[in-house]
Amino acid sequence: MDNLEHTHYDAFISYRHSALDSFVATNLHKKLESFKLPKSVMNKVRSGKTRIERVFRDVDELPLSDDLSDPISNALANSDFLITICTPRYPLSKWCLKEIEVFLQTHPRDHVLVVLAEAEPSDSFPEILTYEMVELNDENGIPRLVRKTIEPLAADTRGSNKKEILKAMDTAVIKLAAAIFGLNYDDLRQRHRERAMRKMITIFGIIGTAVMIFAIVVTGMLLRISRQNNVISTQYAELQDKYADEVAKLSAEKYSVGRKAEAIQLARGVLPDKASEGYNANALRSLYKAMDLFRVDETYAPSVSYDMASEVYRFDVSEDGRYILINDLVSLRLFDALTGELIKEFKTEYGSSGDLPLGVFCGNEGVVYTSDRHVMYYDIEGVDRTEIGEYEGVCEFFTLDTGDTIMAFFGDEFWGIRSGERIYKFSLTTCFPRAGEQFIISDISFDMDKFVCTCSDLKDNYMICGEVSTGNVTGIFGQGSEDMVVAGIRNGVIYYTLSYFDAGDSSVMANKIYAFDMNETRNLWTADATGLYFNKIWVSDRYIYADESFALKVYDAKTGKEIASYDVGNDIIKGFILDGCLVYIDYDGRMFRCDGCDHYEITDQYFPEKTGAAITDIQILDKSFFCLFERAGYITRYDCISPDYEETEPDEDIYDTWGEDAYQELMDDEDFDSLLLDYGWHSEDEKYIVAYYSNHILKIIDADTYETVKEYSGFDDYIFSLRYSDVTGSYIMSSADHSYILDDDLDIICDMGPALCDENDCLVVGNQMGEFYMIPWIGYSELIGLADSYINDLPSEDGYELNWNGR
Repeated sequence: MDNLEHTHYDAFISYRHSALDSFVATNLHKKLESFKLPKSVMNKVRSGKTRIERVFRDVDELPLSDDLSDPISNALANSDFLITICTPRYPLSKWCLKEIEVFLQTHPRDHVLVVLAEAEPSDSFPEILTYEMVELNDENGIPRLVRKTIEPLAADTRGSNKKEILKAMDTAVIKLAAAIFGLNYDDLRQRHRERAMRKMITIFGIIGTAVMIFAIVVTGMLLRISRQNNVISTQYAELQDKYADEVAKLSAEKYSVGRKAEAIQLARGVLPDKASEGYNANALRSLYKAMDLFRVDETYAPSVSYDMASEVYRFDVSEDGRYILINDLVSLRLFDALTGELIKEFKTEYGSSGDLPLGVFCGNEGVVYTSDRHVMYYDIEGVDRTEIGEYEGVCEFFTLDTGDTIMAFFGDEFWGIRSGERIYKFSLTTCFPRAGEQFIISDISFDMDKFVCTCSDLKDNYMICGEVSTGNVTGIFGQGSEDMVVAGIRNGVIYYTLSYFDAGDSSVMANKIYAFDMNETRNLWTADATGLYFNKIWVSDRYIYADESFALKVYDAKTGKEIASYDVGNDIIKGFILDGCLVYIDYDGRMFRCDGCDHYEITDQYFPEKTGAAITDIQILDKSFFCLFERAGYITRYDCISPDYEETEPDEDIYDTWGEDAYQELMDDEDFDSLLLDYGWHSEDEKYIVAYYSNHILKIIDADTYETVKEYSGFDDYIFSLRYSDVTGSYIMSSADHSYILDDDLDIICDMGPALCDENDCLVVGNQMGEFYMIPWIGYSELIGLADSYINDLPSEDGYELNWNGR
């Protein structure tokens, strides 16, 4: 980049370096530089330009300095047009905004082209693109600069998936090219339509001819009764194959949201007992995936699902991991967490008001739930139900670290409950004589045997500290009229927030975080947290984590000093402290981890397969976690799977299977369609060439004739090896992270880690840690046997029966 000071660019692409933005920028870059201008409009291009020769796109997100001699500034100055990829993240980048400012210093405003890639214009367009300063005369005839709102014309590439985005991008490219060439968009679009129409006429002519030939053949076949059965059999086989394809998709969808049992049953249901009877490759691939075979990384995989009658409301897992209690506002069910077997279903025990059970506590020995204003306890081993007491108001349960003691509060009082008995009842009347009329508890936090609750009389707020085991009060502290929420207690220090209206602007809500020493009864420090979002704060021994308007800020728990700030870009749905770090789920269902000094996504660690729905709640227990997906009527347990194969040290020549470069060979062949070709590799035996295209199509090509033997659409992996394996008896395609096992028809039937070579009748497969394992291949018959055994072992009453409606 340093040597491109005087390089001329037709366009400069400005974008944020996040997944979607980079995807749009990368593909738009390729499509622009490969855009072919129709010959019929070339005479209308005043500049004489016939193609877009060079587009600048920085891949390293270099910062733009104030010195216009830096590479980015040079590229902006030497570019004819600026293309902005606008998403809600774009206006938040000071570098992107500065790129627009620098470009407008030397170029007219109509040379800034806008691409809307996500959300609505109001969320994605930076302010600098929505107004301009114009000179107008005021009422006295004096010229003044006035800010005028404008609506930039934008090319729209929005879509719900990559396929839709790429399709929309074709129209967007025509709009951008029209501006760059100085042409009318409708004229350029019409020329492209005519070209596409000519192509379609040719295609339909071929299809029409084929249909006529097919009709003649079918007519002849119908006249020959001896061949009629073959036609019917062929059509039936095609219908079966299409049906199996749809079932395979449904199986993959079920597995992606943790429905392992259903995924296995679906895929197995459309596969024959023997491979010789003919099978659907996609169904076989789904069955291999659902059976969780060939894992060489320590990852999590779904093991058991616990089904409810409707959408799950709350759930709780016992500390020892033996039981799970789930509430869907229709019923309350207790399951064996290991097997998924239903132990007990609770209904409303008192029917006068018909209150729904709201149980949320599951202990090692029993569960606590509410029913019709009664708090109930169910002894699991004794299979006995008892009433703990009656309550008024709204009941909320809080599980303590001990795992067998909980607290519940009901407006102006709370109880301590242990082993199904109420050990004390605390009321605000203990502290305030008129508490029953005026005061209400707002929240409670715990640390070991200490509790702190906040309460209010609608004018002033107070903190009450006490002992969990006895309910005895050890201190009462007044904090004024500001809204107060306790974030947590650590080592005798209470961390809480106050929310109040800014004195200078009554429409602005301000927030502060306080650290209060219970022993010394004084504030240790105060931190400004103006952007605090719904008082979402998490406390560890070392750090305070605060969600502040799409920024996760980290404070030192001892000093209150801000240590770090991370752009989270989305709402945090739920967070919890795990091993001193914050683990949270965002609105898109992604998981992140922050340890104070670093912030990174961990979704792939828990979900190697892309989930089909957002995660809304999660509980982690040792090496298992229990997950609730958005609007799901079940909970799924995921277990950590460690490699259970023999480790090995492969020979140093394992990378000899990398193919020889065939890119130039394909490009030089006049008859080969090399448009959009990204790369080409020879197979190890030089029989085939693997060719990858920028439109995400992978082809296996005959190395002698250059004819396509197999084509895969929607492929997003960089294949560097195609070799024949004596272990599988078929070809294996490999990338740096994956291998794809092919069958005799070169259909993909199984995915795994990079299978680099064969050794001792096993595949040598590597993982991300640089470890290698010897994995015996499981063929078709053995896989079917394993699937049948798994299905036969499922509990008959656990709700795993096939639902052919697919939901």
